[in-house]
Amino acid sequence: MIESLRDDVETLPAPSKGAGGNAPHRAHWFPVAFEVDLDPAAPTRVTVFGTGYVLFRDAKGALNCLPDRCPHRCARLSDGRVEGGRIECMYHGWTFDGEGTCARIPQLAPDQSIPRRANLDAIPLEIVQGIVWIWGGPIADADPERIVRNPELDRPGVKTIDYATDLPYGQEAFVENVLDFAHIHIAHDGARGGGHRAHAGPLSFDVEDLGPRGFRARFLSQTVDEGASGATTAGATVTFDAPNLVHYVSTFDDEDRVGGLALFSIPLEHDRCRMIYRAYGNAWPQRDLKRPRWREHIYQMELLEQDMAVVLGQTQELRDESRSLRDVWLPIKSSDQLVLQYRRWIDEHAADTPGALGWRTRNDVEPTREPIRIDRFALHTSQCRDCRAALALMKRVRSGAHAGAFGGLLAAALLTGPLRIVAALVAVGALGAAARARRWIDALTRGPRTAGTWR
Repeated sequence: MIESLRDDVETLPAPSKGAGGNAPHRAHWFPVAFEVDLDPAAPTRVTVFGTGYVLFRDAKGALNCLPDRCPHRCARLSDGRVEGGRIECMYHGWTFDGEGTCARIPQLAPDQSIPRRANLDAIPLEIVQGIVWIWGGPIADADPERIVRNPELDRPGVKTIDYATDLPYGQEAFVENVLDFAHIHIAHDGARGGGHRAHAGPLSFDVEDLGPRGFRARFLSQTVDEGASGATTAGATVTFDAPNLVHYVSTFDDEDRVGGLALFSIPLEHDRCRMIYRAYGNAWPQRDLKRPRWREHIYQMELLEQDMAVVLGQTQELRDESRSLRDVWLPIKSSDQLVLQYRRWIDEHAADTPGALGWRTRNDVEPTREPIRIDRFALHTSQCRDCRAALALMKRVRSGAHAGAFGGLLAAALLTGPLRIVAALVAVGALGAAARARRWIDALTRGPRTAGTWR
């Protein structure tokens, strides 16, 4: 029986090379994670436009990427384990090396060879400046030189703040949101890293169209004084480097000073995406440099949640519409120029992408059926090395503090005199430590405070 099955498999057509095929929207390098956040001993699943990939390290420590589907019966390899630099499917133990070669099938008889179609095509992978990129198109077209590099990161003294999270809306909604500088002073009024409502006002833009590669713009914030036609404050440059990067660069009088914000994105599905956030500079306050990475990530989560309900509501309204944005929006020149430039770029260069919504065109598809969890653990903490470690530590602190509080209360009940007071103080201190740990656990796991109706 095994022999006949093997023969049947061998006669089937070979799988296509790579997941991209002829789909232009897949023929790009996609940033999927910060290398530091990947578990070195376990597989990690990532998706691009709904196609699953698995990342794992081989025996030499090199990172590899394969399709996240065992050719046997389509179980996910990411549900398995990594042993000796090879990934083993959890279902029947089929084992693959970093090149995709099937090295073992436990159920084969000793005289049976491994079927040719048991091998997988390894997905091109590159690590550039600490970010893991995978290629989504035909493997033969993978050119690492097309990956975006930032030379400023190699300058002496430049430090980064790195943060990654999943978002419950699509890449287009994310790119539009981060290009929309005008919303910052309203939606993020008073927030750390946000804006101030009193500073909201008209913007002026000088846009350079880069064709299929995106666009670049110099923008200025304008404030108006009584008796004056207007005054202009310092501006900045923003580049949309299609299809994955929105890059803000600040300008300073001091030519040696560097500062910017790179916002990468990856389409997990047409209506879900992952953000790769990298702020960089060489003039950070000491408090920012000393702050633990997981504490910084809590700040970033709070900032994102201020937008989350609004953007989700906006995408729901647009999904229920049948008309184009040209017919339902009322944009103004002194606010929405970059957003319009992006939606027109989609018209010209990405209208065939599933779920694409341009200024004049739309390519509607069915919403993702899989329920989307939007709590902080699901969107961020589960995929962040530092936040996972902080959460585990806080849970241990909470458990230890509860034990200490119980012991202190028990001792206070049994002792007399000054020792009773000491035991009671120990119990009170332990309860306080448990409460503080509980607050940090909540900050790393809870859902948005502005929760609406989430699908």
